[in-house]
Amino acid sequence: MPLETIQTLKKSEIVKEIVSTDFDGIGDYYRLKIRVRLRNNWLMDVWEHIAPKLNRCSYHVSSGRKLIIR
Repeated sequence: MPLETIQTLKKSEIVKEIVSTDFDGIGDYYRLKIRVRLRNNWLMDVWEHIAPKLNRCSYHVSSGRKLIIR
């Protein structure tokens, strides 16, 4: 659930702040994009795409223009 994802990130010790969120959903479908700034000032992007018979998520962390992990 989108709210659970946001709450988990807010409680995380490595997350400094939530920079932005984007949510689009209707019925059993939703798309959630969140950008957070980590304590070391790296950025982490989190995407969730949920629909019947589909459950995808993606994460990547970057420092400036350098991709750290995906």
